[in-house]
Amino acid sequence: ENFPLPDGVSVEKIDCDGVPAFRIAPDGADDGPVVLHLHGGAFMFGTGESELALAARLAGEAGGIAIVPQFRSVPDNPPLAMIEDVRT
Repeated sequence: ENFPLPDGVSVEKIDCDGVPAFRIAPDGADDGPVVLHLHGGAFMFGTGESELALAARLAGEAGGIAIVPQFRSVPDNPPLAMIEDVRT
């Protein structure tokens, strides 16, 4: 089960040059820094969706937004696919 998002946070699905991602923006934080949050899971488990609440809190503390890419993982993809996705 995912943790609830903090109040006043918007989540938008975006495309980062072919890599699906989430853009998480606490109210009033559009002009601050960008946090690139890579979800855990040893490159095999987990999704960015399961990390939205944590990314929202990090963005809020930083006074900016967070981007959470939905990078490809093994075993369905080559071992370094996620690195290519994140570099994009």
